Amino acid sequence: LGPAAYTAGNNNLLSLSAIKLAHYSIRHGNAPASAFGYPFYGFILGFVFNDFKSGFELGKLGLELSRKFDSKNIYCKALVVNAIFIYHFNRHWRTLIPELQKAIEAGIQTGDYRYMSYAAIVLPIWGIQSDIKEAVRQVEKTLSIMSETNYHSFATLAEIIQQFLLNLQGHTTHYNTFDSHGFEEKKFLEKIKDFPL
Repeated sequence: LGPAAYTAGNNNLLSLSAIKLAHYSIRHGNAPASAFGYPFYGFILGFVFNDFKSGFELGKLGLELSRKFDSKNIYCKALVVNAIFIYHFNRHWRTLIPELQKAIEAGIQTGDYRYMSYAAIVLPIWGIQSDIKEAVRQVEKTLSIMSETNYHSFATLAEIIQQFLLNLQGHTTHYNTFDSHGFEEKKFLEKIKDFPL
């Protein structure tokens, strides 16, 4: 419920689902899903209640539980929630890159292509600070993974990021367009007009 609420932008439902999952885990004992629930609750503690220290600790707890339960699928989810929403509470955001790479690997191993895609989309955006060419290679790798796994839900977003990065490098036809060899911005916009991002 939490991920759907986040995607829909329903912050109240997201908060409620995170709090409920953490509450059930505390009250009835930990289960594999707790490893995903604690980081989501940590995210809420940090962003809603400004309790970043507790949020960070709950993120760590989620990762420890995912290892304890030896659940790669939950491990992928816990890594993604930690990396995107919690890790930067107490760590420099440059240190997120290895965490996102681990999440991508775990997602591929378990077939959790949704969370793998979250990590794969965020990785080049946060990796851009050091090397745009490497970020472009990462997007190309992301598109390749999505093609190989036949999971195309985030491919449109990856294409937009790719063209943005190419534009930053001066590899588009003009600085104010994403047009480049093999990519026409006008056709792309028409293609995605009715496609929810």
